[in-house]
Amino acid sequence: MSGNALKSDSQQAIRDLEERENASIPDAEVSPAAADAEADAESPTGNGKGVGCYGGGGWWRCLVPAKANESDEAASPDDENHVKATLRELVIYCCFLVLMTVVAFGTKNISMYNFTQSISGLFLKVPISNGTKLFAEINSIQEWWSFVNRPLLDGLFSSSGNLSAANATARSTIYYETVLLGVAQIRQVRVGNRTCKVAKPFRGVIGWCHGPYSADNAHRGAFQGRGGGSGMAWVYQNEAHLDGSGSYSGAVATYEGGGYRALLQPTWAASEQTLRNLFDSLWLDRSTRAVFIDFTMYNPNVNLFCVARLVAELPATGGVVPSWEFRSLKLLRYVEPFDYFVAACECGLLLMCIYYTVLEVLEIRRQRMAYLKVLSNYLDVALLIVCYVCAGFNIYRIAAVSNKLHQLLVDSLDCPNFYSLSYWQTCFNHAVAIAVFLAWIKVFKYVRFSRTLTMLSATLGSCAKDLVAFCIIFFIIFFAFALLGTLVFGTQVDDFQNFQQAVFTLFRIILGDVNFYKIQQANRLIGPVYFLLYVFFVFFILLNMFLAIINEKFGEVKADNEFGGGHARIDVARFLRRRADRLMDKLAVRRQKVLDIQRAVLQCGDEATVNFEGWRNQLRQRGFADAEIEALFAKYDADGDQVLSAAERMQMRRDLEGEKMKLDREITGAAPAPDQVETSFEVGSDAACSVLDEDAGAPGLRSGFRGEPASRDELAFLTRRVDRLEGRVGGALNSIDRVLMTLERLERLRLEHRTSLYRMLKLVRAPLSGSPEVSRLNLMEQLQQELRQWDSPAAGVGKPEQQ
Repeated sequence: MSGNALKSDSQQAIRDLEERENASIPDAEVSPAAADAEADAESPTGNGKGVGCYGGGGWWRCLVPAKANESDEAASPDDENHVKATLRELVIYCCFLVLMTVVAFGTKNISMYNFTQSISGLFLKVPISNGTKLFAEINSIQEWWSFVNRPLLDGLFSSSGNLSAANATARSTIYYETVLLGVAQIRQVRVGNRTCKVAKPFRGVIGWCHGPYSADNAHRGAFQGRGGGSGMAWVYQNEAHLDGSGSYSGAVATYEGGGYRALLQPTWAASEQTLRNLFDSLWLDRSTRAVFIDFTMYNPNVNLFCVARLVAELPATGGVVPSWEFRSLKLLRYVEPFDYFVAACECGLLLMCIYYTVLEVLEIRRQRMAYLKVLSNYLDVALLIVCYVCAGFNIYRIAAVSNKLHQLLVDSLDCPNFYSLSYWQTCFNHAVAIAVFLAWIKVFKYVRFSRTLTMLSATLGSCAKDLVAFCIIFFIIFFAFALLGTLVFGTQVDDFQNFQQAVFTLFRIILGDVNFYKIQQANRLIGPVYFLLYVFFVFFILLNMFLAIINEKFGEVKADNEFGGGHARIDVARFLRRRADRLMDKLAVRRQKVLDIQRAVLQCGDEATVNFEGWRNQLRQRGFADAEIEALFAKYDADGDQVLSAAERMQMRRDLEGEKMKLDREITGAAPAPDQVETSFEVGSDAACSVLDEDAGAPGLRSGFRGEPASRDELAFLTRRVDRLEGRVGGALNSIDRVLMTLERLERLRLEHRTSLYRMLKLVRAPLSGSPEVSRLNLMEQLQQELRQWDSPAAGVGKPEQQ
């Protein structure tokens, strides 16, 4: 029983060894049929999924870019079908890019800047009455009242000359070209008394306290001024009653859209009286925290709206902080013929967005979770989301503008609130700008055939980790300097008044925009030391480290590209050269056929006619098919007598000569010189045959003449054919070398397998010594040693022992 167990163990060891050998058989032993099937499955032109419309999958794959079918790494740079798919993808995306650019600039008007400057200058660059201060220099509420009584009214009624006297009742028309829509409004927001706490030592002296503005401190009840003012100007109205004025983020605080509103009148005199009443009644007092002047203008000459807001913030510290906004917008989009062209482009852009959305869905279904690992996919999704949001707002804007204009026509003495709509229109313009930016950045994804751009993208990718580490160090030092500057200079230097301003100031210093004297004036000791330390650490150390990281990685990528055989993913230049060569070959073949027909006409028949049989024999010798010969002869044999008369022969010769000259122009790119074109031949003459032979730029020698020298075109054509043949032969030789190496490896494996089996056979046949159990253990140990020697990478291959 022990002998049978030993025999079974030996057989099991041999079977294990055979299984190991079968597992180590190289891929070259796959059957030819299986290899062909696998090649068909992977080939772009085979039965498997190819690139674009060059594989299976239906007609729609002709429009699907390579991204939705095969990755770039799955196709060889020399794969012609992959190059075609990539170029098709690039052309489709260029159409998308053109449509997006046209739509983006369709929302703009070249007159927007001039319109904004003219309107803003009318209110911001006019000095206050009896002084030289401008609106931006207002410091007190008294100066604000002076502004609204003269520059504001003069600007709103600027087309009436001496407004306070002769034309005091004129309606508002600015610069004789721009119309004020409705009337202007003045709105204030207030805080209540005792919205802050007075310090305990002063509570007996100071009985009032008006804190900074906030939603909790805002006063929303009615109030009375001096003389008991009454009317809607003294009653709080929320944002809904004010038709969505919208909140405003000022320099001091963020203010809500509600408040106390006073409307001006449609004439200069009535508006002046309204302002005088508000001033006399103390409409603005210490509870006021901000005053807003809103009005909207429209210029029909350029179809532009200008939504204006002049703001005066009254902080709790006292004084006035002025600010302003002038938004020139094209709210009525479709007026001129070009606007309708832009509308057509918008429809086309929406269809392109739907097309790319389908591609992204297919990509997500194909890659699943791997889709989230590609950074460019996030760019694609963000771009599509922005496009859809812009399309939705475009529909909303049309309805909202129509509603606003309808309300204005119903009540012309009200102030149409376009501020909220102008805010969203500005956001829409910014979203379109971001979409255009992302779309142009995405072009780098499609320019894979440029070696230089590939090197730049590879450089950024290879230094990403080092740049992350560098950014951590940089921003630690940078924010430390920003905090130090805010704490030391924040109370004296406006560039360091808060942390955010300090961060921007330090970035400006990096770019060379620095005001050293303000820092030095704030602190004569810490100021210069702060500046010198910042320049030393940021300029001399960190920026040079940044440049060194990029320079080092670029050198590595360039070395890999030059010495490591790196190349662009897609060799478009080679693809275009091949297509050009094929086109030239086709033109040369057609030209050779024309020359062969001309020689056949000259070499057969008598001087006046051409016999069909003789001409057919001549063309057969030159490789023409019978059907082609009969069709060509029948074209010129008008009477059908199988003989070309002199007139028919002359017509054929003229047509052939014209076709040859046309092909010459297509090949050379220019018309041949007059002295190189033979315009008349004597039928059957040797001179004519000589001219034809010398002018034959044949890509093949089918004419039957063996003693004539080859022309330059023939030599170039043959050179290209030889080069291609050498390339194919070289590829075949490489394949043969790989097959021979595989066969040699198989032979070595076979010899090693035979040697190992011979060793194991000797161990099995050796006589047993001692007890069967001990002999069995010794045999198993020797077999395991042989298996370890077989699995060892250092074992000799193909060197059997000498027995």
